[in-house]
Amino acid sequence: MFLFQFSHYFTYPEDQVTYFAFSFPFSFQESIEQTDLIQTKLFNQPNIYFNRDVLCYSLEGRKVEIVTISSKDGIQEEFEKTPDPDIFPEGNHCNRFANKKVVFLTSRVHPGETPGSHVLNGFIELLTE
Repeated sequence: MFLFQFSHYFTYPEDQVTYFAFSFPFSFQESIEQTDLIQTKLFNQPNIYFNRDVLCYSLEGRKVEIVTISSKDGIQEEFEKTPDPDIFPEGNHCNRFANKKVVFLTSRVHPGETPGSHVLNGFIELLTE
């Protein structure tokens, strides 16, 4: 068992409560801004397909977005169909693609899963370089 002696590094009054974060913060606003940056970066790229859509709304009324990033290879004029009116309440539905495999990534399903946001953003950054 590893025992870390905080008293060697931090000094504070005994009646003071000190909190340590599990991970670097990543707010909902930062998530929106990061998606905005990716969208701007990929805008007008000749063979890159980018689509951003509202999947649903959270209980607090926040947008839960789904982002599609792909090459334009196999793109069709037809759009994905909405299986249920409660899903995709707004309309920028993704184009369909012929014979293309799909990789579906999700992160931050629960509010405390902040590290997942960092991992997903790193992955997207790697894909879009």
